[in-house]
Formats: sequence, C-alpha cells, structure tokens
Amino acid sequence: MGQFYPFGGVSPAGRWPISTDHDAIYKMNMYIGLPGDNNKPFNVIQTRAANTKEWDAVAGFHNPDSGKVAISTDTLTWPIANGIPYWPIRTVDDKDSINSQEDTYAVYRDETNQQYQTNLVVYQTTYAWSTSKDEDYIIMKFEIENDTTVAHDGLYFGMYTDFDAGGVENDYEDDKWGFEKDRNFYYIYDADNISSDWPGVQPFMLGLVFLETPTTTNGKTGITDWHYSSDGDSPWGDIVAEDKIVYQWMSSDPALKSNNRWPNLFHGDDINYDDVTQINQAGQRLDAIGASGPYSIQPGEKLTFILALVAGQDYSEISENVDRIYRVYNDGLKVVPPPKPTLSYEAFNNKITLKWTNEKELNFIDPITGLTRVKNYKVFKTTDPQRNDWGDPVAVIPASGNTNPYTYTWTDPQTTSNYFYYSYSVTVEDIDGL
Repeated sequence: MGQFYPFGGVSPAGRWPISTDHDAIYKMNMYIGLPGDNNKPFNVIQTRAANTKEWDAVAGFHNPDSGKVAISTDTLTWPIANGIPYWPIRTVDDKDSINSQEDTYAVYRDETNQQYQTNLVVYQTTYAWSTSKDEDYIIMKFEIENDTTVAHDGLYFGMYTDFDAGGVENDYEDDKWGFEKDRNFYYIYDADNISSDWPGVQPFMLGLVFLETPTTTNGKTGITDWHYSSDGDSPWGDIVAEDKIVYQWMSSDPALKSNNRWPNLFHGDDINYDDVTQINQAGQRLDAIGASGPYSIQPGEKLTFILALVAGQDYSEISENVDRIYRVYNDGLKVVPPPKPTLSYEAFNNKITLKWTNEKELNFIDPITGLTRVKNYKVFKTTDPQRNDWGDPVAVIPASGNTNPYTYTWTDPQTTSNYFYYSYSVTVEDIDGL
C-alpha cells in the first residue's frame, strides 16, 4: 500500500467511479505500532509523515523494472524466472493462485525503519471485481510475519485514513465521519453534499471495513480503537516524539492526556471510540485512525488482517455495499462473474454491427430454477486507445430467453470515422445484478 495518495507518487487514489477523475484519498497508510520500553523507543512503522519511507519491497515478488506491485492482469509486473514471468503466489499443484478478477501482491519489510528494524514482514494481497455488485470495493489482506527470534508484544495494527469527500484538491474543509462499531466500519461524507472540485457532481462516500482480525491479548476482535483528528498535515515533531504520540493515539493510551494534543486526538467519554457527534455541524478537515490490538506475535508467527475499501453515492448505497462485502467475505471471497460472450463484428458503410450467440447463457444456469442466470447484455464503447475509460453502457439488451441457439446483433447508431479508434465490449448482467 505504501504511500497511497496522489501527492506521494501513487495516483489515482480512491477514484470513483473509475471512469471519472474524482479522487477522494489524500493519504491512506498502514501503521504497525510497538510500545517503547527501557531499551527501545516507541516504534510506529509508517510512511504518512516520516521523512523517508520505512517499508521496503522484498525482491522476488514483482518485476523491479515495472515500478508496480505484481498485478494479476499485467504480466509485465510479475517477477521473472529464466526469462519467463510468473505469478508469485502458487497453489499446492504449482499453479497461479488468483482469486479475483484482478489480484495484486506485494511483500515488504521495514529495512529503513527510522527507529530500529523490527524485521516484521508484510504480505499484502488485494482482490477486486468488475461485476456490478462488486465494483465499488477492494478487499485487502495483510499478513504480518515476525521474521526474528524474539516475540513482539503490544503490537497494534492500524490504518491511517485521510479521506476527502468532494475532492482532495480544495473540498476538504467540510467533511464528517460516520462510525459503526457493530460492523467495524467507518466512512467519510461531505456535510453540505456539494463539491467545489467537481461542480455539479454530488460527492460520494468512502469508507473502510475491518473484516477480519486476530483475537487480541484482551480477547477482542475488530476495531478496538477508533479516533479522528483535524490535525491535517501539521508536523508533530521529530520522529521519536511522533511515533510515541501515534502509538498512544492508536492504542487509546490515557497517558496522552498530558499532551496538549489530547483534545484534538480524543473526542467524547469513551477513550477507545470517538464520538462523531462532536464534529462541527458544517464539517471540518479530518483524518482518522482505525486500529486493532494489542497483539503478541511470536517468532515465525503470522497475524492476518482483512479490510475493505468501499465507496457509495450515499449512505444507503455504501451500507448496501458493506453488506455485500460481508457476504462475499463469509463465502470465502468467491465471486463468480457471469461468462463473457464471444464477440464478432462487421463493418459496412461506416457502421459497426456486433454479433454474439447465446451459447454462454445456455451454460450459465441457476441450479434452483433451472433457468439461465443471464438477465441483460451491456454494450460498452470507447475511443480510448488504452481501453481504460469505458464510461456507461451505450446499450442494454435483454436476454432473449431462447433455449435454442440464438444470435444477437447490435448496430452502433453512430456513424464511424476512419480517423478514430473504436473498441467495443459486451458484458453480461445476471439476475442478481452482477
């Protein structure tokens, strides 16, 4: 995840929908915190505000020439052995272990930790789907391994989130947080529902869900500590002072009461969970930390955390998406996308006609009803040579319901030109809206 924000070299960040230029993540960063003792200072491994990065990629899990993590849909990002790219996660029978329509994978450790090296290694996997009920979220798995001969006690895992509802450029002074402990879910929204960055466009909501955590040494799971702040990017002092404050913040340490930043870092009577009703009615500049701990991690042990980044146009939609995420998670991250039809075309008199058969829908059968699960075919068109911006469908064609072989045809009503590059795609929408 690293420096996951547009001004840190990784962009777009929190873009939704993907066909727009609307970004809502200014910064998002994983924190792993360890307490100080008589011999060592507090140590929070992060890149949000450190002068240098503290996580470093481990070789052998990506193509170092690509500058990207390994992406399942892009073999140019894969590690290479004997001149051949290969996916770094293998099944027991040595096949590519890919679980979604687009997995990413990265391994990193804290070799440039500014305090002291903990030798914690993070194995990060993300899962994404383009099906209509699953296109609004990304699931992220973090496996933290203790690659030392000593245990680490008092470990906290956290996600620092500086989301800006309405845009990261100018519209960040009127945001509000929502927090739902029972669903381990928090989200940002725009107080006046107006964006100065996106004129005429309603700001969307963006949130984070903690789907899975180990059981803490206190017998808890999920988000054990959640706090917001209006500090923004103001410096917190040198790295030693900052790591102590951040650890005390993410662990809800009452010792921080003696620090003059206490009123800005804790809000309400519950020391573990901030009260969002204390946020200004008109909204304000905000960031937050969702954390889970404490944990004791033994030599060679792995702790697994699974989170989801989720978007929605309004609360109803983002809440529905959270419910969907939990269903997918509880089903073992299994999303079966409808089959894509085999597409052919004819070009005649500056017109393009697409053709495909119903072969795939005849084989995509609901086991309960015995009927096809195909509801509609959606036709997309783009002039983008890179095929990144498809926009909305240009046509929606209902499934014929024909149980015999059948051929669909669709002619683009727009006249084509030899001076443009056209690409078409036909996708399937099933009866569940996937």
